[in-house]
Amino acid sequence: MTENNNHKQKQQQIRQSVVGMSKDKFNLLSEEAKTLITNCGGYRCLECVDETSYTPTAIMDYEINELYNNDIPDTLTVLYGHQSINVKEIDLWIKKELHTNSYNLIWLTSDPLDAIEYYSNSHKRFANLKGAINKNGQPIPVNEYKWTKNNRVLLISDCASDGQLIAYTGILVAKEVN
Repeated sequence: MTENNNHKQKQQQIRQSVVGMSKDKFNLLSEEAKTLITNCGGYRCLECVDETSYTPTAIMDYEINELYNNDIPDTLTVLYGHQSINVKEIDLWIKKELHTNSYNLIWLTSDPLDAIEYYSNSHKRFANLKGAINKNGQPIPVNEYKWTKNNRVLLISDCASDGQLIAYTGILVAKEVN
């Protein structure tokens, strides 16, 4: 009985760690997004572009208006009922949901190997982190990023094994995993 109660408490904490994530919405997510949320964080290859160098609106503008990716508007519609492709409207909505005037965006994957595969130039699947090397023969560095109860987090894109884009307040805890 105690194990069941602990599981229920953990599930409730998980859903509370992401703004607006009810059990029904959680069930709509890819397995990768569920893992990311369950673990309160994910992985990112350090050789990719640093999103902190760009504003959230610049990132969304690039994704939506230059790459013509619909994953952000689609995710916001499916999970939260927010329908817009206008970056300024999406930005204002995210600020309202996170109760903030300032937030960051970061692409994360639920598996470190997915981070390496997505961000490396090759699409070779590595058996482990030790086998992943860059074009200079160096190991590809991967960080694990975690959020805590002090962060407010909003999932704004779910691209399965290609990653999830999260909006967050505060600072994520990062550590190198390889």
